[in-house]
Amino acid sequence: MEDHDLADYLIDAAARIRATLGQGRAPAVYRDRLMLALRLEGIRFEREYPYGGIDDGVVYHVYRQRPAISDRILLMICDEGECPDEYGQQLLTLLRLSDVHLGVVMDFTGPDAEISAKRVVNHTWPTIRHEQRRRPAA
Repeated sequence: MEDHDLADYLIDAAARIRATLGQGRAPAVYRDRLMLALRLEGIRFEREYPYGGIDDGVVYHVYRQRPAISDRILLMICDEGECPDEYGQQLLTLLRLSDVHLGVVMDFTGPDAEISAKRVVNHTWPTIRHEQRRRPAA
């Protein structure tokens, strides 16, 4: 499954979950139910995803509480109210630091049974670090 197909599935599953659970629940409830739906479909995910970088020659890695879908999509779910524009910029930064191509920002707090989803694409991908990480060992 391609990245954008996987993102489509993710957004469709989130819409079904929102319609089933209704409005007014904590974002963690929707997130956990979405992770369960992915597990039932056999789609691999991680609740925390490492990202890092190099600063003055020192390599660092930090783990964030942002679900990652099959090492290819980072998911950011808004905590309260509407997602501020900064969420897209934060996600883009995380995409670049974690060397991932695609991210999705979701907001379950909209009216009725609607969700708001925005795709964020890392246009600097693949990076040299990505190619080195994926290259088979000799």
